Amino acid sequence: MSRFYNPVFYNNRNKKSVHIFIENMIDERNEFLKNKYLKLDETIDRDLFLRRIRWLMEVEIIDNHEYEELKNNFLIPRETLKDQNKSFYN
Repeated sequence: MSRFYNPVFYNNRNKKSVHIFIENMIDERNEFLKNKYLKLDETIDRDLFLRRIRWLMEVEIIDNHEYEELKNNFLIPRETLKDQNKSFYN
């Protein structure tokens, strides 16, 4: 069974290629959202970042383990992020 509802119509001949296409689209979307919402800099608000990672977990872009890791890593000294624009997934 697939990890998502599939509203795309297909037949037995193209079923595999349709599933591959959809899986690739989901992976691309997940990567885009991670890159957009997991960027850190010295000015990011703690509550905002925590809300972002919570949302990413709720929509299953990251799992619970990633959420906990990101939450804990956010507490690193802010000075280490100065003049850098880091992402946990680059």
